[in-house]
Amino acid sequence: MKFSGLVASGKITPKIDLSTTQEYASALESGEERRSREAAVAAEEASAVTSTVGREALINVDLLDDSPFQYRKKYDPVKIAELAGSMLEAGQRTPITVRIVQAGRYEVIKGHSRKYAAKHGLIPQLSALVVERTDREAKLDCMLDNEVEGVCEYEHALMYRDALKDGYASNQSQVARLFRCSQPKVSNCLSMLDLPEPVLEMLDADPGLIGAKAAKVVTAMWKEQPSSHHLILEALARVQAGADQATIKGWVAQKLASIKNTEPKKLVRHFITTTTGDARYVTLAKERDIVIRLADTSLDRDEIHQKVDDFLRRLATEGGA
Repeated sequence: MKFSGLVASGKITPKIDLSTTQEYASALESGEERRSREAAVAAEEASAVTSTVGREALINVDLLDDSPFQYRKKYDPVKIAELAGSMLEAGQRTPITVRIVQAGRYEVIKGHSRKYAAKHGLIPQLSALVVERTDREAKLDCMLDNEVEGVCEYEHALMYRDALKDGYASNQSQVARLFRCSQPKVSNCLSMLDLPEPVLEMLDADPGLIGAKAAKVVTAMWKEQPSSHHLILEALARVQAGADQATIKGWVAQKLASIKNTEPKKLVRHFITTTTGDARYVTLAKERDIVIRLADTSLDRDEIHQKVDDFLRRLATEGGA
């Protein structure tokens, strides 16, 4: 049998020339040669990616990262599902905007909702406009895009605060012009940041918990009712569970009234004196009981008792108290 026949039948295995393998070639490379080769490959990949800047490109959804400057933390699952259905039926009408953050990955600047809708609808790719942006430019783009897409009032408050802090605007009027909204809206949203720390922590976890109007009510109650802070937090927890935020003040008032009604009644004491200031009688009232104590030892108990009875009978027959 020929050698080739033995190899084909599997009875012998030909020796591999290791010098022809990639592993052998890599082992012979010096550290400098390897770094040079890897840098050349990375540069080629980066060049391919950078060539898409300024153009629209189809990008795999798995390569899209959320922006660290995105103020919107929660997305309505119903609206995301509706958007996914629309994209599946009518396609993507406008491209999202992204910037390159590293070779092969992109950061979403505009279009976070469409990214989540694509994931929900198992849409593998999105059309994206690839742009060059510094961090400062990307942050401003994200903030202005949120104004269009719509975020809750607390998230607006955080955006407006950062617009002032980071120098995008120097006063509330400039913030209003930047975001193309009214100055009262800016003022109302920023006032939410005056909420007490425990409430701000709840909003950080659930930004849409309450709006600016309810926040003003909570801020005022917190200042006016320092002993009722625990009830205010309970009322907010009820809102978190589905109660209307407009019921916060009323619910706290009801709880306070309920507590007041269940508290033990205090003893009320009255001193009745003569014209000269000498103690004559002491009356004690607690809940439904009234006790008359004779402070003057010269008074006849039975006589006073009879006079009190006569007085109460007159009240009863006259329809008085």
